[in-house]
Amino acid sequence: MNQALETLDKSMKNLSLELMKYREDDPRYQQALSALAQQYQACKTLMTLAQDDISNSYFFKYSDIGDIETLLTNAGYLEQLSKANKR
Repeated sequence: MNQALETLDKSMKNLSLELMKYREDDPRYQQALSALAQQYQACKTLMTLAQDDISNSYFFKYSDIGDIETLLTNAGYLEQLSKANKR
């Protein structure tokens, strides 16, 4: 499980770097952003599945998950926390 998370971690780092190459109106930017959102969701799903009573957690070594969450929230891929808490 940790190997899969590390692979996703590296991939999300590469996609984050890819986003810096293009302007927001470039189709390649939108493709990379969509791929980043898919990988973020896959990573979150794996992290949920990997949780157990022993507290086996993964620490991101390559990507900055906080920046990725902010980017995806601003782009509309994730719901803002304040909206999610009101529901």
